[in-house]
Amino acid sequence: MATITNDEDSEILRLYVKVDTNSDITKLVTITTNENGEQYKPIEYSVDEVDSGVVMYKSDGRDVVKLISNHFNVQQGGVIKLDYLFNGVSGKRKDISLDVSRNGDDWSINNDDRNVKKLHFNSKVVFGKTIGIESITIE
Repeated sequence: MATITNDEDSEILRLYVKVDTNSDITKLVTITTNENGEQYKPIEYSVDEVDSGVVMYKSDGRDVVKLISNHFNVQQGGVIKLDYLFNGVSGKRKDISLDVSRNGDDWSINNDDRNVKKLHFNSKVVFGKTIGIESITIE
């Protein structure tokens, strides 16, 4: 469905859905590929876990990126909030809304009625140290 990159390294995270024989969502899956092209073991999140909120990335004991949804529907989709640490010094967080929607047997991610294929996390750097995510570029 979408790839996620960042300013900090050359890893690529792929975000997609696992579906059953009816094309209903059973899991949300992430898989990371490092700069050498090696893939890490996929991480699968149940819909219930996403409704409760799942941490996608943690650093220095802090939740940097989380996915959260309220009442996600496995047949129709729903809104997933991508919650991120904007400023690690103050603890301020920001978020963007992503609409996971179904068209027949296919699933897609949209933001403001625009199809999302890639999200890029732009680092917030102060005095040469990354303290959070300044913004997310959507392509």
